[in-house]
Amino acid sequence: MSDAVALDAPATIERVDPLTDPRWAELARAHGSLFASPPWLAALSSTYGFVIEAWLHLDGRGRPTGGIPSARLGTLDGERLCTLPFSDFCDPIDTDGSTWAVMADRLLSQDLPIEIRCLEDGSAKRDPRFTAGEPDLWHAIDLEPSEDRAWESLAGSARRAIRKARDSGIEVRATHDLESLRSFYELHLGVRKHKYRLFAQPFEFFLALEEAFGDRLILLGAWQGDSLVAGVLYLSWGDTLYYKFNASSGAELGARPNDLLMWEGTRFAVSRGLKTIDLGRTDADHESLARFKAKYATREGKISVLRRGVFTRDPALGAILGPLTELLTRPDVPDDVTEAAGALTYRHFA
Repeated sequence: MSDAVALDAPATIERVDPLTDPRWAELARAHGSLFASPPWLAALSSTYGFVIEAWLHLDGRGRPTGGIPSARLGTLDGERLCTLPFSDFCDPIDTDGSTWAVMADRLLSQDLPIEIRCLEDGSAKRDPRFTAGEPDLWHAIDLEPSEDRAWESLAGSARRAIRKARDSGIEVRATHDLESLRSFYELHLGVRKHKYRLFAQPFEFFLALEEAFGDRLILLGAWQGDSLVAGVLYLSWGDTLYYKFNASSGAELGARPNDLLMWEGTRFAVSRGLKTIDLGRTDADHESLARFKAKYATREGKISVLRRGVFTRDPALGAILGPLTELLTRPDVPDDVTEAAGALTYRHFA
């Protein structure tokens, strides 16, 4: 007589801590983007104090098959759920196309306004319980398997710009030390302040990323002699290199350092056997940035913000943040004051 075969138990869904639960780490490593990864969530949580949790769907054998993280954001008007603040997108993970409905039910059961940023055209985008606003743009590079083939795949205008940067004496170096990270941050702060009149993310966030990602954080700097004139901070997760932050000196843009940085990032990714460079989200009205990314991209997409519930902005906070930003990003305000103001207020822009 043969042994009886035990039937699988019913599927379950659990609320978990995605920063520490090994099952979430397994799911995010196999199927999630950078923005679902435990290192990214840890950096958000430690910098901004967000309470981040996740719903994890498990099959009858206890294996993770789907999930979605969210941050609980509090304002004077109440709370809301966001997937996820300061993240380009964070699609629900649904490995077999059957878990979104139960995950959405759990999110909705909390009776809070919900915001989800989605790139993929999956079940969430088709869910009639959510409404979508005007989408932002997204670009990516599908990498060739060799550097020579990657070079040949570039548009002629891109190759000319890369050669011009080299002929101008621009050199690109990968660094991983605190001094270089701080130099890049100061360039980033300057662009945010002087070009866009916005606060920069706190430097503590960059330190948290370095701690969480370790050698999966790659800082490529474009140097003109001893001066850092541009840089890109990349984060590696899975088979993808994420182009997360870029900053450059306006005075040196004519030398085309950003084109050389894009190419050196491609060379880096190819040398490590990665398959994709995610060029990130671009505001729909940021035409110059969209054109630059499109020159290198092999894929384009749209990031939709899905919402459910009534979203209100605390009027007191709204009345303060705008004028305060305008005041403290004036050219005559010292950069260290602008930086300190951003560190104190940035989480409220979520």
